Amino acid sequence: MDTSIGTAKLLKEYYEGEEIAWLRQLRNKYVHHNLDKPFIEMNDWFNNQEQLEKDATKAMKMTISALFQNPGV
Repeated sequence: MDTSIGTAKLLKEYYEGEEIAWLRQLRNKYVHHNLDKPFIEMNDWFNNQEQLEKDATKAMKMTISALFQNPGV
């Protein structure tokens, strides 16, 4: 759950609870492909565009918030 840069520690400092778990699960669905059961298919781009946009906006807001923190200063 951690890397040499301390990802898990950094994330725990800024996010707790369900939000960070949601973001990690969403990321893992995109990054760790399962060819037998794809997370997203071509039709999803059209049929679920509204939800995809909501998820992307939420993920970007969380990411930007973490990047603009100023730990240790």
